[in-house]
Amino acid sequence: QPVPLRALRGDELRAAQSQDIKLWRDRYLANMSLAQDVHTRYIARRSETVTLTPAQRAQQQTQGQVVTERGSWLQAADLEVNRRMSGRAWNAAIWRMPPASVLREIASMQALGLHLQMETLRIQEDVANTNAALLAVRVESDTGRAQDAFKRLNTLPTPQVR
Repeated sequence: QPVPLRALRGDELRAAQSQDIKLWRDRYLANMSLAQDVHTRYIARRSETVTLTPAQRAQQQTQGQVVTERGSWLQAADLEVNRRMSGRAWNAAIWRMPPASVLREIASMQALGLHLQMETLRIQEDVANTNAALLAVRVESDTGRAQDAFKRLNTLPTPQVR
């Protein structure tokens, strides 16, 4: 991990060379903040913060996992999806339920699906932000000057007609 330059003080802030240093430092801090944010959300998705239901614990046992009282929300969602998609007990129970209960199950499944879609969107945003930061670093490292690299990227070869 590179070490950021020290903060500029007093007259250093007004010097032309210091402006480049300030931009580099700001860019470094923004990239490190993005990396820490992505990593923090990755850890948060996997930290054991949810109390698992008895049905989810039974699904853990069915899948051959170690049965635990708590799990991550990602693990709870995975257990719930597997319980409903492959669990014979849930499929048999759904047939015996009254219509109102079936509608509640459908609503619950749709809510879970929307929640998972929202989390997928958040992950895609993290990937897009990270790729944008990597692209910016790559463009600058190619030439040393971002303006030259962008001119080169935006210039497409055109065929010569004779």
